[in-house]
Parts: sequence; C-alpha cells; structure tokens
Amino acid sequence: MSVTIKINNDQDFPILNSGEVDLDFTFNQFSPNANIVSSFVAQFVCSPSSDPITYIREQMTVTGVAKNLQAQLNVDDGFFTVDGQLNLSSPDNSFIFGQGQKSQFDIKFDPYPNLFFDKSKDLSIAKFSDKNNWEEVRYVTERDSKIEDILILIITYQTLQQVAQQVYNTSDLIKEAVNTGFDTASAVIKFSLKLAMNLIYIVAILLALNELLKQTSEVLFDKPKKLYALDVWQTLIDGCRYLGYNFESSLQADYANLTFLTATTTKGEVFDDPKNNPVPTYSFLQFIENIGALFNAKLKVTNTGGNNTVTFENVRYYENTPAENIKLLDLYNNGKKSFNFEELPEKITLKYAKVSGDINYKTNFYQESYSLKGAGADNILFGAKSSIDVNLSFAKAEKKTSQSSLEKAFNSIFDLLAGLSKSYKVKTGDRIGFLKLERDIVPQDTLLIRNSDGSVNDKTNTILKPKSLFQKFYNSESPVNNQFEITKERGKQPICGVNSNDLINNNVILDQNGTRNIIITKNIRQSQDGLYDIEYRKRLQAGDFGFVDQNLIDVKSVES
Repeated sequence: MSVTIKINNDQDFPILNSGEVDLDFTFNQFSPNANIVSSFVAQFVCSPSSDPITYIREQMTVTGVAKNLQAQLNVDDGFFTVDGQLNLSSPDNSFIFGQGQKSQFDIKFDPYPNLFFDKSKDLSIAKFSDKNNWEEVRYVTERDSKIEDILILIITYQTLQQVAQQVYNTSDLIKEAVNTGFDTASAVIKFSLKLAMNLIYIVAILLALNELLKQTSEVLFDKPKKLYALDVWQTLIDGCRYLGYNFESSLQADYANLTFLTATTTKGEVFDDPKNNPVPTYSFLQFIENIGALFNAKLKVTNTGGNNTVTFENVRYYENTPAENIKLLDLYNNGKKSFNFEELPEKITLKYAKVSGDINYKTNFYQESYSLKGAGADNILFGAKSSIDVNLSFAKAEKKTSQSSLEKAFNSIFDLLAGLSKSYKVKTGDRIGFLKLERDIVPQDTLLIRNSDGSVNDKTNTILKPKSLFQKFYNSESPVNNQFEITKERGKQPICGVNSNDLINNNVILDQNGTRNIIITKNIRQSQDGLYDIEYRKRLQAGDFGFVDQNLIDVKSVES
C-alpha cells in the first residue's frame, strides 16, 4: 500500500511508515457519516525525487510550530483520501536533521472531523439570512374569554333593548294620537315635539350602538397582521451555500413552503413591513437537528469530484440506497450473529412543544406502545426497558377555520339593523385561514406550511400532524419494523477494485447474495494486507431466523 501526504494542497510526499497506517472508520448510531478515529505519526525522509524536509522547514520559518500544516492523506494514488493536518506542536513529534545524520521528520497526522458539522455548530443563522430571504406569515387574534363575550353581548343586548323600547314608545305615541286626534294646535305641537325627541333618542342610541360595534369589531376582530418567518428549505440551502456546500433533499417536494416562525413579542403589522426578527438564537446545526427530528432525518456530507454536498433525508433513505457494485464476500467464517431485541422500544412518542399562555395552541402528540402477546412470550417488555421520545422544539400552527360564535352574533346584529354601517361587519373570508393567536404574541417557535398570501395551508393539519409524521418517518423504529441481525468477528475480506472513498461515503452495501442491503457499523482497512475487518447489521424480515412476527406484537396507540 502506497501512502503519501499532500501538504497545503501543494506538494505530495511519500511517507516512510506507510505500513503502519491502519484506517479505522466507524458509523455511530447509524450515522451515514464515517468518523475517522485513527491518528498516526507520519515519517518524512528525503529521496532523490522528494525533499519534504526542506519544504516543511520553509513552511515553519514564519510561525514555527504555532500554526499546523493543512494535509491530505492519499492511499494508493487517491484510491482513498483523508483530509487532516500535520500537528507541528504534538509531543509525539521528532525532528532529526544535520551533521551527517539522515534527516527525518516524524510529525503527527490528525484527521479532520467532519468539517461541515464543525463549522455549522458555531454558525449563526444571522450570518447568511436577512430580510431578502424572509417570508411573511399572517395571523389573527381570537380570545377564548367567555366572560368578555357575555359582557359584550349583554351590553349590546341592553342597547338594542333600549332601541326596541323607544321604538315601542314612539309607536304607542303615534297610535294614541291617531285614536284621540288633534283638537288643538298645542296638541299637534306637543305631539310633534314628543315624536321628534323619541326619534332623536333612537338615532342617538343607534349611533352609540354603531360606535360600540365598530370599536368592538376593531378590538376583537382585527385584520390579519404580518410577521417575518423563515422558509425552512431556503434557510438550509443558504446556510449550506455559505459554508461551501450544495444542499439536497427529496423531502422538499412533499413539504414545500415549510415555514418556521420564531417566538416573538413584537406585534405584527397590517400594512407596514413587519418589525420582528425571525432568526432563532441557536446555531445553524441546531436548526438542522431540530428540523431533522420532524422527519427522523440525518445529514450525509460527501465530496465527490470536488463537489461538497449535504444530503438531508430520513434514515431509511440511506439504507435503501446502497453503494453501487459493492458486495460482501461469501467467506467461510461468516462471524457471530446476534439480534437487537433488547434495543427495541416499548414506546415511541412524537410530540410538539407544549404552549402555555395561548389557548389556541393544541396538545399535539402521537404515541405507540408495544408488548409481546401470546403464550410463551417471556420477554414481555422487549428485554431492556427503553423508549423513543421525540420532543419537537416547536409547536404546530393552528389555523382559523370558521367564524366564532361572537363573530356570528355581531353579524346578526348588523343584518338586523339596516341603518348600521356595514364596513365593520366581520366578513367570512377576512379572517379565515390565518394563524390563530390569542394575543399579538407568538409564545413558542411555530411550524406551518404557508400559502402565498401568508395564510396557513391545509397541509399543516394533515401531513404535519404527529400521527402522519409517525407513520411516514418513525414507524420504521417500531419493534415490528426495526429488527436487525448483528454480525461481528467476521473474517477479513478483500474488496477488490472498490474505491475506499465509496465505502466512506456510503456505509450501506449488498450482502453476499446481492439481494439484501446491510449497514456497515465498523470498517477497518489493515495496512499490511489491505483487507477489511467489518461489522454490520441486516434488517430482518418475515421468514428470517430469529424474526418476531408482527402477530406476536401487541400495538396500542394514543393520539391528541
């Protein structure tokens, strides 16, 4: 195995101890990204065609050991590459040169962690997101105060009662005059004055009622107000682009216009631009992780042909997309088998954040619990007690779908009294379809699918409800669907003609029959023989040895 190290993306130098380089890659918690756990001390010596000593010394003349050298490990002419650095200040180093001795620099090579994760965990969304990238969401306020509603209706009723009484009195006055007649001019004048006073009083009451209804309408039935929000997908695209990566996700198609509204106490605007800041205070990586919890999704970071790409998909997506033309060899020693039975959960709960202080937000969760049934089932609780609790950091938006009883009552009053101004009547379409809040406060980060006018799309309450998300993205975690055969201590195998980079970029390959996918959890390439020592998991299905059929598993669900 030939091993070279390219320094500062400039010159490539062979190392003397290439036989000591063992490449150890692990895939923690089914992550699609390999974690390189091996560091080693690279030995540089001069040769007729290579002078790494002089080159390294020249690089160290300015900063000494204070600044490490960017380095790339290359195995077998680029068959496999690892980005990292030469740690010039490591105590494991040794520098031998001069006085007739053979010059040799022994410098520790440290592989880089996944740079995307390293950079994104400290990246503020405010660095790449501004007003030009923001979207608008509209909301209306709707209190659920029965006392307030009753008081308003009582006042309105009393006012109407006065109108009705005065109309009755006026009618009585006219009836009396018609029955008795007018025997004198003074009687006519007296009648006219009484009638005029009654009519003036009726008009005054109606004007007061109109003003009351107007003010009440403005307070209780406000026009939709605008707030700034983040388009989830655009935010992910912009953040990745800022770090020098492309972003890909098949989830965008089904969840287009997915919108994140950050909690705020800033009042929305009816006509002017919103004043709120929609950028959350946590990092870009936290934002990704919070959204990822919604879809049971993980990031996969790859570099193919110089293109840095971030892929954001549900975990089953990666399992269903094996590396092309890579197959496990059929060896005599097929390893030791075990099962993940005790890893299986007794319960899975998917829950939106609980919101206090706003009655319009609902409790949104879905839960399934599992137990074995039937005679002879010894492991009632799947061995070890465990559960999967998906506590989303945001709430789900609630859409105003109909007129309230108070709105209907107000409209009835306007319809009853033809003389009132209709400009304050609550029209059916004016407030329907928008985010519903109790006050001009968004008490919790809120997720929704928006329409172009800023209203809440109906999909918010269908594809974003916990049960729908569970069935699509978390059902694969249930004991019914998440049974694995685990293989360890399998004989080493060659994988001839396969680029090791392909194995790093995709830890899912085909089994020895080429018919089933397996997930590589450990992958070690030995330097001496170039063979691979691997550990892997294979998802069980009906008919496999050790598989627990779904008719032996009792499933109970709760939804709210």
